[in-house]
Amino acid sequence: MESKNDRLLEVKGLKKYFPITGGLLRKTVGYVKAVDGVDLFIKRAETLGLVGESGCGKSTLGRAILRLIDATEGEITYNGQNILELTKEEMRELRKKMQIIFQDPYASLNPRMTVGDIVGEPMDIFGLAKGREKEERILELLNIVGLDVQHIRRYPHEFSGGQRQRIGIARALAVNPEIIICDEPVSALDVSVRSQVLNLMQELQQKFQLTYLFISHDLSVVKHISDRVCVMYLGKIVEVSEKNELYSNPLHPYTKALLSAIPIPDPEAKRERIILEGDVPTPINPPTGCRFHTRCQYTMPVCSQQEPILKDIGNEHFVACHLY
Repeated sequence: MESKNDRLLEVKGLKKYFPITGGLLRKTVGYVKAVDGVDLFIKRAETLGLVGESGCGKSTLGRAILRLIDATEGEITYNGQNILELTKEEMRELRKKMQIIFQDPYASLNPRMTVGDIVGEPMDIFGLAKGREKEERILELLNIVGLDVQHIRRYPHEFSGGQRQRIGIARALAVNPEIIICDEPVSALDVSVRSQVLNLMQELQQKFQLTYLFISHDLSVVKHISDRVCVMYLGKIVEVSEKNELYSNPLHPYTKALLSAIPIPDPEAKRERIILEGDVPTPINPPTGCRFHTRCQYTMPVCSQQEPILKDIGNEHFVACHLY
């Protein structure tokens, strides 16, 4: 039985609203409700996959957890302390424990810095190593992520997409973090390179006992790397479960539709494809009650009136749906 002490990070009621301004005086006329009351937890040394359509709030949630953007409301508890209450100095110290790998390996690396400078910069910022010790640590990190020693003097434009993402991983590892937010780290890479980067991330997790929040819209990638999976729709978590349970027994109609879209590598195999009706509603004015009811084939009168609560229906399988 899992205890609360096993949880490295816990999020409760997290909201992030972006104001919309209009008129001559630029008054706030509304809000984009990117993340709207999210509850989740991540256990130590596990990978929690976070999936959903583009624009559902996945990346915003990841950045709010790191306080790269300020949350509107809620709690983010890391190792027992609410990080939203920390001062800038306290948060700066905590940043060593919480790192991020960005989606685009082209945009996330400074083109004017060599690989050695990029990987070594976090050590300079936190005063972790200098001189010969720093250079040895940089060479060690490059070796760990599968890059050669001579790469230390080169610039980002001299590398392929997969190699650049390895540089980004080395930079995240430079401060010995406990948790890494992986914001779609392989979506910009060729399919042939994705498996190499994913396998590297799994090896690093075992070697350094890392904890990952792995954000992706690719369900087959999430199944490969995750221990548990969170499904997000329009700023809300609609289902959470251990990965094998989720993929074999999806409960929420939205999860079922997502899983029905995964291609089967067998031309003879047939799967019933669930086509969702209509467009994704706007996060500026989301539907009342269950946010998915406007596209759901099982909708009932209660769905448009009452918001379903994320509840455990057994074996830590949580679902927010009036069908259960």
